[in-house]
Amino acid sequence: MSYFYGLYNNDILRFLTSSRSNFLEVAFSYYTETGNFLLRLLGFGFYTRVAEWKGGYLVEMDFVDILFSLGIIGLFVTVMLLLYLLIKACKKRTIYSILFIILILYGAIAGHVLFSALSSTLFGLVCGGLFIQKESLSEKNENSH
Repeated sequence: MSYFYGLYNNDILRFLTSSRSNFLEVAFSYYTETGNFLLRLLGFGFYTRVAEWKGGYLVEMDFVDILFSLGIIGLFVTVMLLLYLLIKACKKRTIYSILFIILILYGAIAGHVLFSALSSTLFGLVCGGLFIQKESLSEKNENSH
């Protein structure tokens, strides 16, 4: 850990984001300088970012990539869905709840949870576990009294 911290010149933000903060700066400048408000609202799309931005097209932080590709509306819809699942996860208090929270935090900081095939499969299984779990231990204890 100290090696990588030194590698990033003792910059805690670059260390925590594995230098993704550098990509974020470039991509955010493209996002603010390119197109009009409608493009920011609806997003540039994943392909357009790769084809036209020529750099900073993948920040590899899931929620930032959603903002740039799917726009403010896409980010809002995604966050609302994840908030619904978070509320459901907090009510159940199972291993799936803990895994869901860890994966969301990991996706926000390190990325690859929502868009990578392997990680998103795991995330989908965790979300499915939230729905098919009959009762959590806390619900069973409440029902037995």
